[in-house]
Amino acid sequence: MINSESDPSPQSQEELIRFLFVDIDLAFKLLERATIKDHNRTGYQSELEKAQAALTTIRKFEGQIQDPAKWQEIHTRADELEEAIEKFGE
Repeated sequence: MINSESDPSPQSQEELIRFLFVDIDLAFKLLERATIKDHNRTGYQSELEKAQAALTTIRKFEGQIQDPAKWQEIHTRADELEEAIEKFGE
């Protein structure tokens, strides 16, 4: 569970950051699977929707990161994910 206090503990910050990095990695894997399935024309939409849902979650929680360097890293990766999802639809 994510700490919703205005001054979250360092441990909850570490857990949030770890969660977001894992979620980003998973979303990229889902997008990769969607690309493979698109070639076969079977079931790619499910993976694409899951990647989009992950991006929504990442955007929702990235604002809670207090470390500017970690925020920038996650934000940049989320931007890359968003761009990849948009390119997939082209």
